Amino acid sequence: MLKLKIKLLSNISIIWLILFILIWILFNIFFDKEQVIKENYFIGNVVDYKISEEKITLEVKNKKKIMAYYTFKNNKIKKYFIENIKYGTKIKLYGQFESPSQNTIPNTFNYKHYLKSKNIYNIIKVKKIEIINNKINIFYNLKNIINKRINTIDKNGYLKTFITGSKEGVDKTVITSYQKNGISHLFAISGMHITLLSSMILIFLKKLNFNEVITYLIIFVFLIFYAFLTSFTPSIIRALSVYILFSLNKIFNLNIKNITLFLLAIFIILLFNYRLIYSISFLYSSITSFGLILSSNILKSGGYFFKILKVSLVAFLYSLPITVLNFYEINLLSIIYNLLFVPLITIIVYPLSLICFIFPIFLKLFNILIINVEKISLLFANIKIFNLTFPKFNVILLIIYYPLVYYLFNLKRIKFLIYIIFLFCFIKLIPYLNINSYVYMLDVSQGDCFVIQDKFNKKNIMIDTGGSYNEYLKDNIITFLKSKGINKIDFLILTHGDYDHMGYAEYFVKQIKVKNVIFNIDEYNNLELKLIKVLKSKKISYYKNVEQYDKFQFLNTKLYDNENDNSNVIYFNYENYKFLFMGDASINKEEDLLEKYNLKNIDFLKVGHHGSDTSTSLKFINTINPKYSLISVGKNNKYGHPKKSVLNNLSNSQIYRTDLAGSVEIKLNKKGYKIYLCNDFN
Repeated sequence: MLKLKIKLLSNISIIWLILFILIWILFNIFFDKEQVIKENYFIGNVVDYKISEEKITLEVKNKKKIMAYYTFKNNKIKKYFIENIKYGTKIKLYGQFESPSQNTIPNTFNYKHYLKSKNIYNIIKVKKIEIINNKINIFYNLKNIINKRINTIDKNGYLKTFITGSKEGVDKTVITSYQKNGISHLFAISGMHITLLSSMILIFLKKLNFNEVITYLIIFVFLIFYAFLTSFTPSIIRALSVYILFSLNKIFNLNIKNITLFLLAIFIILLFNYRLIYSISFLYSSITSFGLILSSNILKSGGYFFKILKVSLVAFLYSLPITVLNFYEINLLSIIYNLLFVPLITIIVYPLSLICFIFPIFLKLFNILIINVEKISLLFANIKIFNLTFPKFNVILLIIYYPLVYYLFNLKRIKFLIYIIFLFCFIKLIPYLNINSYVYMLDVSQGDCFVIQDKFNKKNIMIDTGGSYNEYLKDNIITFLKSKGINKIDFLILTHGDYDHMGYAEYFVKQIKVKNVIFNIDEYNNLELKLIKVLKSKKISYYKNVEQYDKFQFLNTKLYDNENDNSNVIYFNYENYKFLFMGDASINKEEDLLEKYNLKNIDFLKVGHHGSDTSTSLKFINTINPKYSLISVGKNNKYGHPKKSVLNNLSNSQIYRTDLAGSVEIKLNKKGYKIYLCNDFN
């Protein structure tokens, strides 16, 4: 019996089990199928929800799980749902189901993958919500009581952040600063919370003289409920599973190596939910913890702050590829910032949040601490000199990277750090070794944004920035630029002063280095004047009435009485291919262009005014004879763009539309060109 036990629990047996589970996971990913809901209603229980000023977002579950969105028609309806929607409420939703959309700007946040990591394959825009009953089970009742208490005693959102993991009440600018400073992990429910909570419970139970098995069983039950309270976030699932396996190993003296148990925990989690591989938080949590366990020998020696420094360095290097492959930017100072924030949050702020939940009298002290944490983080986020951007790289390089990190910490040889630096220097240089030129039409909804990246990354031009009230879109454009190794814009050309063409310009010049800005021939409007103030403060050169810059010719005809016809119309010959960008110019300006310029056999036409029938006359198209027509237009836009008449006029060309194809890449070199749609170059 003893031999059988040893055999079953040996590291080799567990490794074989891990390999089997890995094959099972890969099999499921390969044959993963979307679960289509054909009905126009859905009945289930609310497992999570968020209420904003305008809408309620719900995660609802029965045998399947969906994401639902309902926009409030008035304040009376909003008040009704605030009072009646709770965790565990059974509801019936009526509406149209659809599949979540992919990211249409490459290398940015993929909402479809995010929902897939939560086992959600369908979303519904709700027309009607019917509350079936409020007979909520004891667990959801406890969750509602806890959340109600948190919402009652705390209005700034941090008690909810530290206790339930929800950041919905925290200012988004502050959250961004935590991410930029590399300390956002301290504000996510993870292994730190599990360790601290279990340690406190363990100390308490030992005083009650429970035996070891009963003690840990009570801890397991409490932690499982805590995971339920936090809606089983990926990082808490990872931390809980590892804690349980490590504890069982200790209780029963199994003597299985920690690294083996950790891998077993990870793959068991993926066995039950392989879709978690799409979760960035799960990847961060798993890879960082894996690195800390592998490097545990070097983390034991030294004083408290020296240990934190080593932990921060190990966590930084092991999580570095995940950061670069998702955000394309690292902050070298994050290692130092963690020296301040780790003890502050783990020793003072987090325990104090638990105390405030029981004794709200301490909330004033807690809020003072939080205000100062925010101020320090916002201050540090403005220090950008140590921020490094990296382009997207081939994941095959990870086969080189991770052994170097492992040898660095386990062989303790500085040469491996030098190799790591050389590796990332090579990654940094990838765009500067690229012989291809690129023209990108980015999907910015109902607007225009084109990026031209010269070969060897010598020069980068942006024509229009787009502009909508989608707060994430402008950050997605910045992320895309970083992913292509673009950390400066040599010339930002604004075709005209409409918001959908230059609404993000002010934000861009604050976030990325812009050397020059070109306006159109018209008088400056309020939006342009506001931008000019920023340009002056940052000492950025700006021009108007430009006739030619480098290869770019600005086809000006005369001054018109409207902003659209005063658009910069831009012609250039790039790698022996002719490009023509029409801005929002109308048929009137098209007539004048044909009289003044000899425009024939255009290879790539940026169609005027998003395909409006005020532009793109048949006469103009027959004269310039475009081979490819690029239409930047919002999906299901209220204007009905592009118009059928325009599409008919362009029928002899190959048409690419952002509402159908997402972003489009045109890759050019001396041998020719290739056109890729969003999913092909994502």
